[in-house]
Amino acid sequence: MCIRDSSLINAHNEAYIHKILGKLKLSHNEPEEAIIQFLKAKELYEANEAYFLDKAEIEGGLGEAYNLEGDKERSVEYFHEYIATMGSASMVNANLGKLYEKLGEIAARENSWAEFLDHFGQAAKVYESTKNWGLLANCYYGAAELVSTSSEELSEEKAMQYAKSIIDLQSKATEINKHEKPMFNTVLIKAFLMIGQYSKKVSIEHSLEYYENALVFIDKVSDKAVLLNLYEALASAYYKTKAYDKSLAYAEKAIVLAREDEDEPNLHVLVGRVYGKLRLWDQSLKSFETAVNLFECRKIENESKAYAVMNLGVAHSNMGNIEKSIEFASIAVSIYERISPESINLANAYKILAMSYKDKGCLLYTSPSPRDLSTSRMPSSACKKKKKKKKKK
Repeated sequence: MCIRDSSLINAHNEAYIHKILGKLKLSHNEPEEAIIQFLKAKELYEANEAYFLDKAEIEGGLGEAYNLEGDKERSVEYFHEYIATMGSASMVNANLGKLYEKLGEIAARENSWAEFLDHFGQAAKVYESTKNWGLLANCYYGAAELVSTSSEELSEEKAMQYAKSIIDLQSKATEINKHEKPMFNTVLIKAFLMIGQYSKKVSIEHSLEYYENALVFIDKVSDKAVLLNLYEALASAYYKTKAYDKSLAYAEKAIVLAREDEDEPNLHVLVGRVYGKLRLWDQSLKSFETAVNLFECRKIENESKAYAVMNLGVAHSNMGNIEKSIEFASIAVSIYERISPESINLANAYKILAMSYKDKGCLLYTSPSPRDLSTSRMPSSACKKKKKKKKKK
């Protein structure tokens, strides 16, 4: 008896080592090696049913490894084995919820939306029963993202429903411990952002309301990408509602977070446009120059760069630098013609170029006044349409 017990203990120890090695290989994104280790552990554990938790962990690991390999059938098979093992032990915990989410993701990839809804529904029940509100919020957001990127009918409406379910969880905030709070707040902000984006179709004011509500939850959120998206959305929405001071404040907050981010040049363009609306053309010019320089340094040649260059031409025009305006409008036209000939901004670039050439022609006859340099694209004493004198009857 002692020898038998001793052999079982040794088998358990060996199985445990293989299980740890499997998890390690999985964390290093080596699914083939992970499968080898998990299968060895499974074989050793099957001799002793007492270690059901280890058995379930191995089944879950195999499911994840096969999922990474793209073997859907085996992945689903082992995930279901995990559920059966946990069910036989009457065990319900957060890991079970995460496994249902994995099954939901697999179903979404296969466009099996009935299965997807069932699995995410099961995951939500697990998190609710174990009062894991942060994980429940994360589960809803994962479902919203999967639905929003699908081609399924009414996908937008369903994504909104999931996002609103997250917002409804605000009442549970007092039950969330301080360690989960940052994750919970991050998911709430993402939900407000998602609904805000969809609400643009209703009105920009409706959208802005959700962005402003998200600001309540920025405390202790360290996810730079989420904060950047929020500040960017606020800056853009305030610009569209002509609240230029607020737009500028949030655009500058976003720029601080956007160092080396791909959106950094576009944020400088937004700042330049705000300064333009405030008729602060010298500051507008500097912002557009910064944006264009960032595009140049990063060797980016796209519509966003063309737009920045075009706006730089506008700023130069309003500063009275007509030659520079022609130079940058011509560059913008060239970029648009090369990479996006059907863009409406190509027509706008041509329009700016034409107006700059018209300004240049006018300057052959007159010089702009100080008022022209600060407020107008055209010299005040030239290119005016003369009023026709009414003929006396």
